[in-house]
Amino acid sequence: MELRGLSPEAAAARPPAWKVVLELVRSLVVASVVTGLADLLEITDWAEAATLAVSLWVAFPVVLLVGSVIWDDVPPRLAAIHGGDWLLKLVLIAVIVGSWQ
Repeated sequence: MELRGLSPEAAAARPPAWKVVLELVRSLVVASVVTGLADLLEITDWAEAATLAVSLWVAFPVVLLVGSVIWDDVPPRLAAIHGGDWLLKLVLIAVIVGSWQ
């Protein structure tokens, strides 16, 4: 929150319910796309799924976050936090999908 310039009070506040619901929807969209790609690529184990996740992470969140650092003056540490969040989400989703197939 410090990197975004928010006060301690704002940082401690609970997010509104609509943001929580929207985040769930975003994660479901990502899970659906990863599932479709895993099916298309015939991924059947967690190692292949993890490779897919890292590839997707580099191709999309990393590229977009680097752009935000370069063009929108987003602090690199904040971009790194978001990048780590996306890596964790993608790997977790892909490993679940790959193991489930």
